[in-house]
Amino acid sequence: MSVPVSTYRIQFHKGFTLRHLIGIIPYLHGLGVSTVYASPIFKAVPGSTHGYDTLDPHALNPEIGTEADVLEASALLKAHGMAWLQDIVPNHMAFDLQNGWLCDVLEKGPQSAYYPCFDINWEDARYPGRVMLPWLAGSLAEAVTQGQIGLQFGEQGFYIRFQDKVLPLDYYRHIGMIGTVLQTWENGASMEAGLYRQLQQLAGQPPLERLEWKIMKSRFFQTGYRNAGLQRMIQTVITQTNQSVAALEELLRQQHYVFVPWQETDAHINYRRFFSVNDLICLRMEDPQVFGLYHQYIKYWLDAGVFQGLRVDHIDGLREPKAYLQRLRQLAGNGTYIVVEKILEAHETLPEDWQTQGTTGYDFLSVTNRLFANDAAAPLLSGFYASIHLYESDYEEIVFRKKLFMLIHHMGGELQNLTDQLAAFFPDIDAAQRTNIRQALAYWLVSFPVYRLYLDAGNLSEPDAEILRQIYGKAVGRAPQFEDTFRMLQPCLAPDPLEATPAILDFLTRTQQFTGPLMAKGVEDTTFYVYNRLISQNEVGDTPDEAENMSIVQFHKAMRQRPPATMNATATHDTKRGEDARMRINLISDFASEWIEKVTQWREIAAPYFTGTAGRTVPDPNDEYFIYQTLIGTYPFDGEPVEERYLERIQEYLTKMAREAKVHTNWAKPDADYEANLLGFVAGLLADRRFLDAFLPFGAKMARYGVWASLAQIIIKITAPGVPDVYQGTETWDLSMVDPDNRRAVDYGFRQQMMREMQAAANVQLLLQNPLRPHIKFFALRQALLARRTHAPVFAHGDYQPLTADGIFRDKVLAFARRHAGEEIITVVPIRTAAVCAADAIPVGEETWADGVLRLPENARYVNLLTNETVAASPELRLAEVFETFPVAILRRLA
Repeated sequence: MSVPVSTYRIQFHKGFTLRHLIGIIPYLHGLGVSTVYASPIFKAVPGSTHGYDTLDPHALNPEIGTEADVLEASALLKAHGMAWLQDIVPNHMAFDLQNGWLCDVLEKGPQSAYYPCFDINWEDARYPGRVMLPWLAGSLAEAVTQGQIGLQFGEQGFYIRFQDKVLPLDYYRHIGMIGTVLQTWENGASMEAGLYRQLQQLAGQPPLERLEWKIMKSRFFQTGYRNAGLQRMIQTVITQTNQSVAALEELLRQQHYVFVPWQETDAHINYRRFFSVNDLICLRMEDPQVFGLYHQYIKYWLDAGVFQGLRVDHIDGLREPKAYLQRLRQLAGNGTYIVVEKILEAHETLPEDWQTQGTTGYDFLSVTNRLFANDAAAPLLSGFYASIHLYESDYEEIVFRKKLFMLIHHMGGELQNLTDQLAAFFPDIDAAQRTNIRQALAYWLVSFPVYRLYLDAGNLSEPDAEILRQIYGKAVGRAPQFEDTFRMLQPCLAPDPLEATPAILDFLTRTQQFTGPLMAKGVEDTTFYVYNRLISQNEVGDTPDEAENMSIVQFHKAMRQRPPATMNATATHDTKRGEDARMRINLISDFASEWIEKVTQWREIAAPYFTGTAGRTVPDPNDEYFIYQTLIGTYPFDGEPVEERYLERIQEYLTKMAREAKVHTNWAKPDADYEANLLGFVAGLLADRRFLDAFLPFGAKMARYGVWASLAQIIIKITAPGVPDVYQGTETWDLSMVDPDNRRAVDYGFRQQMMREMQAAANVQLLLQNPLRPHIKFFALRQALLARRTHAPVFAHGDYQPLTADGIFRDKVLAFARRHAGEEIITVVPIRTAAVCAADAIPVGEETWADGVLRLPENARYVNLLTNETVAASPELRLAEVFETFPVAILRRLA
């Protein structure tokens, strides 16, 4: 199998195309990267910045290039000994009229070849046989009366126009309308005879093959366009239909779709969507025919040798992830590297029977991020946060309430569908009992401690049954008022494995496609903007509660259990803040007392910038606390000019933060006053010299210590078990905020110039003269990636042996050895530099490390792969020598 040595994530869009990739492949090779990790490249909604809104999985996105570009990029990668890892999206496609598969279903209904593809409830009691189009601002009657919807005629024959959208008519209604036109046209006999006969035959015929039907409609249009008589008749039919509200509404009732207000999906929806995004419709990938159809083009590129690996997006959305991965492995072959996007909670592991090499690395991000937060400060920071955030500061309670809020108010349609399926087991219940079932089910769904369970088809294992019993017990404890209802539901929600019927297992399996989105929306996209104790830990894959952070001993344990081919990430296109911003904010925990003093001072200075209306202060204390931490994480390095767009970026970020929190404003109904006042607050602060004089010295200290933490994070990621992943552009300082801020254009010209300078003279002394410049991070990352590539076997197959520093450095230095086939490489990095040196010092040499040592089993000599210096162990390895000239080290044992 072709397991990457390292990966580099590329975000394709019209501003960064395959041609751009071709231009930087030599640079990426020089950086030490082995594999390009590409965002989705298949045809997406025009202007898409991410590619996850697929329109056609059988075509390339024309905005990013051509098949010739793919082949050229692949050839150049292979010429450099590099590979291609491709992100694929089997869970959903764009709910868009440019989606040809979807339009074919809207036109032909059950007769469409794509009818089985989409996860639509065609038996929905409210709209049987029709899929909801949640596009209306008001009622359908209002839209018809206001002329927003009407019958039209064009190149595709008759169609329904809704604003700027073009929808096909139901196939049978379309051919019936053609027949009506032909029957009432006085001069029909003079029509070109062959076409006239075809059109006569068409009326009442069963559906034709897709392309043939498209050609027929086009020929009919051309005839109507050329023939004035036919044109008038067509226009007469259109006018009569559009002038009659009843006729138009009747025509709409005959379609395979129904227009509804977009808000209706919060209470009722008959298709599965991605999270709560109406514009993304999910696929029935559990159907082998759908799987085969969807993956045809992916297999084409695999067979062509272009893709050496696949990254599966949102594996938790699939009904049967295990079966999907079995089919994918069979399709891709045993030589293809496959990883899945999966959020693992603490102490959760991937199912052992999944045919995958691991995850995309959020679990590594969580473990490593927690290593850099000082656990001793947790009580002090928690107490201070509780004094600021008077509403609620208990993390578990916030998670519970936010998940319940999202489920009831924004995923009510999904909840109702599951309620209907569950209530069907109890046909004799009354309306009140049905309401209680809905409430009890909601409490059960929000009680899941993980994204989902993976239930085998037709079988409930005892371990899964035990987890369901625990979830059931937690739900009952949360909602004792529904105890009787829970007792009735127990055989369905927490069944005995021997008594679980196929219908109950089907229901449980269906629920698991929604517990993941509920967790993501309730926690990542809501709680993470509400619980602001230390926002560096409000990260995808992490848990920002008051549980202890990762000790060195715990980190070693996690790494020894880590699958060797899984990915190690510290930044992705979905992370909440940049990897270096997180390191800065983590350092607050090393200066908790001073931080509290500073925040108290800043709040006093900020007093003139607060605004208040109707008894409300803007920002509220929780949002204000979020702002101060954000400034610590993202403010430019001391001595660098504040970029012109910094304030604008912060304001865009705060708008998103406030809407995601859903406390004072939200996406559906933004509170313009609160948002304007929030943005005015931060603008006032950043223009106030008094605030900057109070803020910048502390911020500069966090930034400087953050440099050493960031270098340590890089070295750990690249040398620990797993495949290190570099998100585009993060080879220099990454102080970004959540998307779209972390998807800004990368200046590769600057990075290529940096590489040329270092190839000419890589002098660590020059780098340390100004360690705030991005060059030091670039140097450390590149040297580590080159070392990993040069000594790939020891990192891919080597065991992991913890090493311990003596004395006062025991909990301040992380060290481990990787050993394989007689080769040994040791990683040594500081993780608490704030405890060993002053802010204006560099953590190198005797002054910092004094008599600190690592104890090794025997005498040996090592070369530092970062600096090319040698150091000897006798068998003690002195830290002052390890860090003699550079504050992190990768040591290779010399023969």
